[in-house]
Amino acid sequence: MKKTLFLIIFTLFCIGNIQALHVVVDMPEFPGGMSELMKFIQKKMRYPKTAIKKGIEGRVICQFTVTKDGSIENIIVVRGLHKSLDKEAIRIIKKMPKWKPGEDFNGQAIDCKYTIPVKFKLNKET
Repeated sequence: MKKTLFLIIFTLFCIGNIQALHVVVDMPEFPGGMSELMKFIQKKMRYPKTAIKKGIEGRVICQFTVTKDGSIENIIVVRGLHKSLDKEAIRIIKKMPKWKPGEDFNGQAIDCKYTIPVKFKLNKET
């Protein structure tokens, strides 16, 4: 029996537009990796005063597209926490430098969706 390898590419039809979903071999990467991403978020974070007053802590889950050139686009809040914290998470993501883009099987850069948590934790002195 012959073994055949099939690469399945799913195709979505969206009101006149056809979009192919590619299989990602290498996921996008923040310059310096995940530890540098967490440092970047902590460094850029400005905890909103309204959230401090209300004692709100937690995670805002954001999703965005890392484009072929490493730029960040289409930022959305997947799971919000509080209006002011959601806005702050988006502001931080907009400040990010270009990422190393994701790649397909051929080593070609492709647009990839990426989801990250932005963690908000109050200092005990705050």
